[in-house]
Amino acid sequence: MLLPRASTPPLSCPVRGRAKLASRRSCVASWRKRALSTGVLERWFGGKVGFTVRIPRVPASRLLGARLCNVGGQKIPLASYDRQGRRMSLFAMGPATSDADEGCQEGVRGFTLCRRAAAGIEYMLVSDYPQAEAKQLLIAALSPQDSR
Repeated sequence: MLLPRASTPPLSCPVRGRAKLASRRSCVASWRKRALSTGVLERWFGGKVGFTVRIPRVPASRLLGARLCNVGGQKIPLASYDRQGRRMSLFAMGPATSDADEGCQEGVRGFTLCRRAAAGIEYMLVSDYPQAEAKQLLIAALSPQDSR
C-alpha cells in the first residue's frame, strides 16, 4: 500500500485590506496559529471535491490545519492533528464502496494506516501509534458527535 503524498498547495487564507503576505507559506503559518474551526475548513472544501467533507474531531488532539492533496490525480482532503506532541493525518478518501477495507496495518513506511467508512465516506488515519490505539482513535473520531 502506498502512502498518499501531498503535492498541491496548502489551504489558502484571505488577505484583507492592504495587508499583503510575502508568500503562501506565511498564509499557512497564519492559519496554523489561529484556533481552527472544523466548520470553516468543511466549507472551504465545499465544491472542491465530489463529496461532502466532514472534518472529524480526534479525541484529545488539536486540529493543526488542512489541505487538498493530489493522490494519483484525485483530489483528497487531508486534516492534520497534534495529539500529545505526535502528528496524525486523516484523509477523506472519497465515497465508500461496498468492499472498502476497514482494517489497520502497521509498518507501512514506518506508519500505521487505519481505514474506516463513516456517513458514506472512506477515511484513512496515518499515524505512528500502535495498531490498536490508532484504530480506537479513528473509531472515536468518526463516531456521531452531538456538538458540531
